Amino acid sequence: SDNKQLFLNIDLITEAIDKGKQISFNYTRHYFDERKKAEQEDKEYIVNPYFMVNNQGKYYLVCNYNYFNDIANYKLEQIRNVKILDTDIKPITKLKGCENGIDKAKYINENIYMFSTNTITATIKIEDEYAVNYIYDWFGKDARVYSQDGSIMASVRVNELAIIYWCRQYGESVELVSPIETRNKIKE
Repeated sequence: SDNKQLFLNIDLITEAIDKGKQISFNYTRHYFDERKKAEQEDKEYIVNPYFMVNNQGKYYLVCNYNYFNDIANYKLEQIRNVKILDTDIKPITKLKGCENGIDKAKYINENIYMFSTNTITATIKIEDEYAVNYIYDWFGKDARVYSQDGSIMASVRVNELAIIYWCRQYGESVELVSPIETRNKIKE
């Protein structure tokens, strides 16, 4: 990473999580328009940090904005100028779908690309038997692989946008059967 603050930021975020305190930071996004990039870099984010994860060799902060009741993910390499605030975090149990806490491994398996969109139950038809490996590699042991009418099928809980990208990546070996709304998005 070219972010010289990366390790300091990890230490500060860890400290904030341990103390149950909010953090503020700036976030770098890449834009073709340099003006948009400069505006973005000046924007201050204030979040409730919950944990950090390594997903496909990239590190992310899993957090929440006070005025929303869902989870957001930020790539640690793009976070700059972390400050620990005096404000206590919103408990994760106050977030939609996290009323009983959060299973980190399950969260990572459902958010294979770390997008922050809704989680769905997807049914996948596996065209090439070797693709069963892709199911377990990406979705872990909670994926259910089964036989139906002579076809190999899989059922997974996954972030909707992630399954769209995943199916496009493995499109020659798999077919999304349901939900139909997500299937239609792939067709589009």
